[in-house]
Amino acid sequence: MSKLTNQEPERGEEKTLVLDIRFSRGVVWALIGLVIIAGVLGYFALEQQQVLASNPQAETATSSQPLFYLTTVTKNGSEADGNDNNGGGVCAEGYHFASMWEIVDPSNLEYNSTSGLVNPDNGSGPPSGAVGWVRTGYISASDTAGKANCTVWNSDSDQVQGTVAGLSTTWESAKDLLVWDVSTSACNTSTYVWCVED
Repeated sequence: MSKLTNQEPERGEEKTLVLDIRFSRGVVWALIGLVIIAGVLGYFALEQQQVLASNPQAETATSSQPLFYLTTVTKNGSEADGNDNNGGGVCAEGYHFASMWEIVDPSNLEYNSTSGLVNPDNGSGPPSGAVGWVRTGYISASDTAGKANCTVWNSDSDQVQGTVAGLSTTWESAKDLLVWDVSTSACNTSTYVWCVED
């Protein structure tokens, strides 16, 4: 309820306008509630901003696309699946040695440049010009790319082959841009490893 008082001034006096606004108890509580809600929402927004600022990887953790990367260390064929002599895994926790069929379409994946190998022109994508061991899904023992798997990743012999894959660097010769170049490498060769999120 508002009350307006308008007094007629005498000559030479200033005119005074008094506005008296009164709110009902319900309106006051509603305004207090809105202020509290705005404060709580502002607090949580600030907390989220501070979490992202202190942990840049927290933002990628919410990605809907699986993460993948090429290791920064090299391993021979018998170590590619994490069974190295030190008992440690090749891929970081939460990742595993990738099958070609898990990473065949990189447009459905997000490259983890924090854990993985990067080249100067990576942007947000994977490096090209580097190859890594990759699982084939084949039974065992072959020397053909797509089948060769270092005797299911148990051999480090120079007489046995494993499949390696890398992103294509030769674009001008193909009618359509081909994504992967695959070949074989002797299992005693130290090569990077493709890892994909569990």
